[in-house]
Amino acid sequence: MNTSLKLFFVLALVIPAMLLGQSSPSKIAIVDVQKVFDDYYKVKEAMEKRTKSEKIFKDEMTIMENELKKLVDEFNEIQTKLKNPNLDAEALRDQAKQKLQAIRVQESDMKQYGERTRATWRQREQNLARQTLTDIRKAIEKVAADKDLDLVLSSAGQQAVLFAKPAFDVTAEISAILNATKKK
Repeated sequence: MNTSLKLFFVLALVIPAMLLGQSSPSKIAIVDVQKVFDDYYKVKEAMEKRTKSEKIFKDEMTIMENELKKLVDEFNEIQTKLKNPNLDAEALRDQAKQKLQAIRVQESDMKQYGERTRATWRQREQNLARQTLTDIRKAIEKVAADKDLDLVLSSAGQQAVLFAKPAFDVTAEISAILNATKKK
């Protein structure tokens, strides 16, 4: 049985049991966590920083690629000169070795720069997700307390909520709380 179906059956059994066990009617709300995440100003700011960082990365890689191309062209020019028997082959071989070493260093630098940059991006995304989800959870708890809610369900992702009246949707309020802290 797939996970969504299992979740549906669990919710179908648990929620009515919870509701029947209480003396007063339960207050239930839904929130689209993905929409809240996407609307959160901190996420938008982080995405803008990531876009700028990607542009800088691409610019730097272009510079490094051009430097590499120049080194390869110089190496190929030396290789062509080595075919001429009238030139000092030993000096040219030394130059070719030096160029080849410079090419290897440049390739290694490019690879390391790419790996470091991607690792930094991954770490920033993980930190952002962790902090944002903590902020979202706190905002949900605040709305739940303010509205005296008994249960808040997510309407995003696996669609644990199959039906809800619009009055139950507190997504806008969660977003408003999160974005209220933004400095104008």
